[in-house]
Amino acid sequence: MAGDGVEALYRNYGILADAGDKAGEQTEAFLGLLESAKGSAAVKRLVSGFIAKFARFFPTLEGDIMNVLFDLVEDDESLVRQAAIKSLPELCKNNKSNKDLCTKVADVLTQLLVSDDPADVILVKSAMSTILIHDTPSALIGIFDQILGEDETLREKAIEYVSVPLMDMRHVLFIPKEENEKCLLELVKKVLGDVTAAEFETFVDVLGKLHHLQSPEGANVIIDVIAEQAELDGNFQSEGPEAIDRFITCFRLALKYCKKGGSSYQFVRYASVEILPSFASITDAQKQQNV
Repeated sequence: MAGDGVEALYRNYGILADAGDKAGEQTEAFLGLLESAKGSAAVKRLVSGFIAKFARFFPTLEGDIMNVLFDLVEDDESLVRQAAIKSLPELCKNNKSNKDLCTKVADVLTQLLVSDDPADVILVKSAMSTILIHDTPSALIGIFDQILGEDETLREKAIEYVSVPLMDMRHVLFIPKEENEKCLLELVKKVLGDVTAAEFETFVDVLGKLHHLQSPEGANVIIDVIAEQAELDGNFQSEGPEAIDRFITCFRLALKYCKKGGSSYQFVRYASVEILPSFASITDAQKQQNV
């Protein structure tokens, strides 16, 4: 036992546990836990949970703690990775006032969605569900940080997570707390500046499932989002197909919410004022394509 560091690990754990609320005075013992993360696979499987348990007593070591745990979730040994993944929600729950920490953990868990190990991905999604329940806004920010990132694979996985697993939890996360839905709405608006047509439709579908947007007023909020994407505040450019294609695509999306009581005024006005006067300059092929 002593040869692979398990004995030292339990000794340091015992010191911290016995100290109770004064565990923060036992810095040497906690540093010993962090050092144990370099040990054998048996030690590493245990240490992530111990670190998560006592991390709240050592706020000045947060950077070191995160680096150690993030190394463990990328370990070559699957059991080590999975133990570390399971420890991350505990890290958040034991540091309730540290919202930035929750965001960082959600960011890391989102990155792990690209894992090739299906068992890892199952645990990652379970861990994500736990921290979303613990602190929905902070966790959402971490997820959307990856959607705003430059890694296309990560972005795709993050959007997929938002559109399916997150929406499957909406009755738990959002209906009791409308402010959580509003946080998601603002984050969605933030990413819409650089999305593909398919991604835009996915995000509109997400907004369409939010409880506080089910009224006619809510439908108008979604229509406003679609109208902004359609660039209805600018002049219609009839030279190429992009403008008319964008208008048609967005108008078709908006129609669903017009039927729920939202106003079609922005689109009707734009068609009347901008598109119809330019209709003669739109090619016959474009007209036929968009009929």
